[in-house]
Amino acid sequence: MKTKLISIVTPSYNQGEFLAATIESVISQAGDFHIDYIIMDGGSTDDSVRIIKKYEWLLQTDEWPVACKGVTLRWSSEKDKGQADAINKGFGLAKGDILGWLNSDDTYLPGAVSTVLERFRAEPDTAMIYGNAWYTGRDGTVTGRYNSEPFDMKRLAARSIICQPTVFLRREALLAVGKLDVSLHTCLDYDLWIRLGMQFGKRITFIEDYLATSRMYADNKTSSQRDRVYHETMLVAKRHFGYVPGVWIVHSILEVIQAPDMSLPAKIGKIARSRLYAFCYLIQPKTLFSVIRFLMSRIAKSCGYANSANP
Repeated sequence: MKTKLISIVTPSYNQGEFLAATIESVISQAGDFHIDYIIMDGGSTDDSVRIIKKYEWLLQTDEWPVACKGVTLRWSSEKDKGQADAINKGFGLAKGDILGWLNSDDTYLPGAVSTVLERFRAEPDTAMIYGNAWYTGRDGTVTGRYNSEPFDMKRLAARSIICQPTVFLRREALLAVGKLDVSLHTCLDYDLWIRLGMQFGKRITFIEDYLATSRMYADNKTSSQRDRVYHETMLVAKRHFGYVPGVWIVHSILEVIQAPDMSLPAKIGKIARSRLYAFCYLIQPKTLFSVIRFLMSRIAKSCGYANSANP
């Protein structure tokens, strides 16, 4: 096994504001391994290419204090079909048997790669490893903890229990389940976790270590495209589980109802315009039952009768 060579792919498009921090978090990793780092830029029009070239030069001239056995930085800047396409191309170029994917506004924490590779070496049957992560704001300040959980398909159906930048997987596992779905733009990772879970569920390991930061700010994809996030998530859930778990439908509607500074007519209008599709899934008995069960669990919890660990 070439577990001393890890390939990390960073997809990026006009993320110059954050890109330097992302790159530095990769090339600063310390340990007994080599890093094969691949940046797939989608033809940015900001200063992203200049930033990439800067770190390429620092590595080539030994000006950057590499703390591992070596870092090879490869990159391209050309138009692609979106984030999933960029990542797929990057993975196609990767040379390592262990693969990571770090978006251009997230970062690895010190020691992340070393921790993960040691675990892979200790557990050669493990197909995928993920851990804990911190949420950070635009300026990099920690704002909270991502609620990661040990892997369980039932829990994954109800919520995204895996923080994407903490995930590392064996090449063989990715080859077995196939590439990222290029038709998805907001939950491409969720779709991949489900496919991996269905085939390698018992070989997916959660570790308590904090491995990465996930940057959340007003105009990032997850925050600014909430309608699309819920819509794609429900499509993916229906595709893999055969129904839509009620938690997704309820939360998609509650998010609008609980929105501050929005009048009731405006909320009704938003639901009618962008969330009405959620109700269409209720014609399926299993989905309707799931919604009712979830609402009953919330009511019971509010009355003090339910375990707080319920979804």
